[in-house]
Amino acid sequence: MSYIESILIALSFGIDSMIVMRNQAEKTNIRLTRAIGVSALISIIGVAMIILGIFIGDILRFETPDSPTAYTATNTLVFVGLTVVVTIRTLWGSLKHESNIAYDISRWSTVIALAIALGINLLIYGIGVGFLYHSEHIETTVCLPLFPCLFLLNYLGIMFGRQKTPLRERRWKILSSVLLLSIAIYCVIDM
Repeated sequence: MSYIESILIALSFGIDSMIVMRNQAEKTNIRLTRAIGVSALISIIGVAMIILGIFIGDILRFETPDSPTAYTATNTLVFVGLTVVVTIRTLWGSLKHESNIAYDISRWSTVIALAIALGINLLIYGIGVGFLYHSEHIETTVCLPLFPCLFLLNYLGIMFGRQKTPLRERRWKILSSVLLLSIAIYCVIDM
């Protein structure tokens, strides 16, 4: 996995997280100094979730002892399938016409629960990455751009929410989905 792909993955998940944090901060009064801690905690849990997903995917990947590359096409298709699942989960929230539920992000227990909920997509995508790439250094390749991108976009989302700046959520989610799907298509072509 190249760093360009990792940066696109980080931007995709960061955009989705930014939208959620903007909606939470709009309803909850939170100071910007506390927002730094909230952003850091959500970023750390998100990175931990994708590392866990990569570990699980590496265990579950298809390979034989005599020919480790025999199931490369199968592993790529599992990655593409899990990417499509994450994309559908991302877009499904923007297609519903219900009002967004806001949680009190001034409490740390709520922030941890919200970070785990945001990390589910990272876990699913990490399982797909674990199926696709078999390397000891894949965690660092994925996580180096992921942590700063999640941190900055979470913080930006909190600042947008405090100022009640309107975002066009559907456009941002479509951009996030296009980034993920472009990586999946590139992996199929590169196969």
